[in-house]
Amino acid sequence: MSVTDWWQTPTGRGLAIASHRALSPWIKRLAPSRVMQLGLPLLWDARMPVEDFWLLCDPDYPALSRVGLPVLKVAADPCRLPFDAGSFDLLVLPYLLERNVDPYQVLKECYRVLAPEGYLVVLAFNPHSLFSLMRHWQLWRGNLRWPWQQPFMPVGQVRRLLMELGFEMRSGKYFQYRLPLLPLHLQARSQWLEFAGDRWWPTGANAFMLLAQRREPGWIPPGLLKNGLVPGLAGAKWSPAPVRGLCRDSDDEVLLSVEKKLGCKPR
Repeated sequence: MSVTDWWQTPTGRGLAIASHRALSPWIKRLAPSRVMQLGLPLLWDARMPVEDFWLLCDPDYPALSRVGLPVLKVAADPCRLPFDAGSFDLLVLPYLLERNVDPYQVLKECYRVLAPEGYLVVLAFNPHSLFSLMRHWQLWRGNLRWPWQQPFMPVGQVRRLLMELGFEMRSGKYFQYRLPLLPLHLQARSQWLEFAGDRWWPTGANAFMLLAQRREPGWIPPGLLKNGLVPGLAGAKWSPAPVRGLCRDSDDEVLLSVEKKLGCKPR
């Protein structure tokens, strides 16, 4: 059984529904313009406030071809993404780290293609959950067709990898406490497990979600420069030398125009 086929099982469909329900409020709050999702299942719907596009990227081209919703689709290796640096302001990684042998390289590529101050959402399996017990049972049975062969990464390990790469943690959430083997109609009737789990067993959820932001120390958004809203300059003397060293080369012309407006001497 492939990972794509597993998402069509009752367990996979139930987790996909729970993932979409948990992700939607964050998308509405962030209101991104350029979004890339790395890996299936597709978590997009037409009600999400995405300004420009939602791009779905996965190495499995046949699985991408079966996605019928109107989103952009690209088949590519997550460790070598064919995109320029700073191309997206939001990346969504649904259960991709468990499928890759080098999760650090995947997150490193995410940092590269993410714009400064952009956001990364990581969805992953919780190793301390009923779903993890089901995984151990499948491996104990010797089920080689089980798609999730690699160990699940604890939330602390994922956070450490993100912080080592320069991400700053913004939020986190555990979700989906229902029994993973139940059919969909029984999962719908066990909504009370979500409320009980959040209150009495928060770390026992089947999955977790982390929100991280790419921070580039000293980088000033071009919008602030164009509007003369650089923090710390109100009522103070302009100090161009330290600021220029902290900004990107592409902002040099904007910096020069701000210097002229403030009456700074040319250097």
